[in-house]
Amino acid sequence: MTDREIYDAVTGIRDEYLEQSGEGARNRRTGRQKRLYALRTAAAFAVCAAAVTALAVHLIRPRERVSAPVAVSAEQTLPAGNVALGVFRAAARDPDADAYAQDELPLVRVTAGGITYDQIDTARLADFGIGPAVPENAFGERLGAVVELDGEHMPDRKPDVWSKEPSLRGAQVYLYAPAKSRAIVLVRTGETCAVFASTGQPTASDGACLPFADACRFFSPAGTDGIASIEYEVSAPKAGGTIAVTRSGAVTDAQTLAALTKLLCALTPEPPPADPRTPTPDWFNAGMDAYRADPDAFDAAWYRLTVRFTNGCRLETLEFIPFVGDGYFSGMAQLTPAQTAALTGLLAEK
Repeated sequence: MTDREIYDAVTGIRDEYLEQSGEGARNRRTGRQKRLYALRTAAAFAVCAAAVTALAVHLIRPRERVSAPVAVSAEQTLPAGNVALGVFRAAARDPDADAYAQDELPLVRVTAGGITYDQIDTARLADFGIGPAVPENAFGERLGAVVELDGEHMPDRKPDVWSKEPSLRGAQVYLYAPAKSRAIVLVRTGETCAVFASTGQPTASDGACLPFADACRFFSPAGTDGIASIEYEVSAPKAGGTIAVTRSGAVTDAQTLAALTKLLCALTPEPPPADPRTPTPDWFNAGMDAYRADPDAFDAAWYRLTVRFTNGCRLETLEFIPFVGDGYFSGMAQLTPAQTAALTGLLAEK
């Protein structure tokens, strides 16, 4: 179930009923991790009870707020042969993107080999273990040159490497060799070189999320053994329909990390919906109906997880909502009560 589907289940608001807004946008993902915008937060407040709204706002709040591009200064000295990293500025709005604030990096995206990559702001490169420049030997396998496609008239058969962003036309796309993964690429023209990454849950051909162990193998050649830490935020609704992070942390000790990884590997992916017109499963709808009816009866705390790998790759914005049904986890079938209790315990405040 996608974030968009969760939002629709909580608020009942579809995109076609929302007007354009100047609210800030953020990087998004395709498929099961396609992002929603702050615009929808305001709409949620208009139609939901305060507690229900708080859940909706949390699920759709910006997940990769990015600052304005940071350029390498002329005074900064780089080792000979190193390539300075920057960003591609959007030459045109993505037809599928909402408006973005002037102080944010607009969405720039490229698809290569069926994998969608979002541009990483230079202010976030350290999150991926990457500095302000990369050596020439960081450019791994060449995936191809970017073909620009018209976002309003997409062909049925797309090229191997493409983007709707005009500024990427003809850019060369390479795997980022140090990661030894297909999750990070370098996109390079004569003037600009930028890092792009895939950070969402990988999906199978039928649209279902991969099992956690298989997803980890996409991000790291070591699979689950390549996990360095699992970070988390815990949020809860506050008075007036607002939401706040109540605590955050990271699981790093070997024993807890192994137990948490084992539990995530045991989760079963949610199958794709039989009818795309009803994408949310009955159990989730029933759980949300119960929450709407009596929000005060629930301990409404929910979790957002980020899996960090030793090679710098990141699997981001995994949602764990223990109070919906027997327990919801991004892309997975309904948890058992025992799984929910175990997961909550492993993420408990120490």
